[in-house]
Amino acid sequence: MPNNIALIAKREYLEQVRGKAFKLTTILIPAIFICIFGVGYLAGKNSGNGKHLVVAAADPVLARQVKEKLLSDTDSHTTVDVASPASEADREQLIRRITSKQIDGFLWLEVKPGDTAPHGTYYSQSSGDFVTTSRLQSAVSHSIVQQRLAARGFQQTEIDSITKTADIETRQIDKNGNASTSNAMGTFWAAYIMAFLLSFTVILYGMNVGRSV
Repeated sequence: MPNNIALIAKREYLEQVRGKAFKLTTILIPAIFICIFGVGYLAGKNSGNGKHLVVAAADPVLARQVKEKLLSDTDSHTTVDVASPASEADREQLIRRITSKQIDGFLWLEVKPGDTAPHGTYYSQSSGDFVTTSRLQSAVSHSIVQQRLAARGFQQTEIDSITKTADIETRQIDKNGNASTSNAMGTFWAAYIMAFLLSFTVILYGMNVGRSV
């Protein structure tokens, strides 16, 4: 009896493996998921690039500093204009410029009652552009620090030295102790995709074999 079950299971397994549908799903479905992950990665990587933005604030110095910080990221290919000093009428005009596709968005900076730091509001037609929002937040925070240091008597060269960000380079050590340049994000995505494909393949094979038996 056990031998008969083994023969039947082997026969059904071989029929499934040799079938065109099984081969097609084994290759096509993982390829589709790889394409999906690739498109998502490229879309996230290029998100926020090539935008036309406007920085609007009552303080012209702060607006110019935010603009300089945004333009320092040359990889973003961002065009930045300044509207300062800005009034409520300017805000309405900028909103109309967004709806007419003249600009992609604008950052409105204002100091609310009781606050010591400016409050920023980003207006755009894209609600999921977290890359641009992160860049704006970093630029505003950097500019506020520069203003506070300047108010305390620091020279511009000292301010630039204090607020300069550090570059982090990653290196991987092999079993022989040799160091080589590595890409942490690339390693993460490679491991993630491999783990997904392995799990998906095991589940797919198990379902087909179980269904055959």
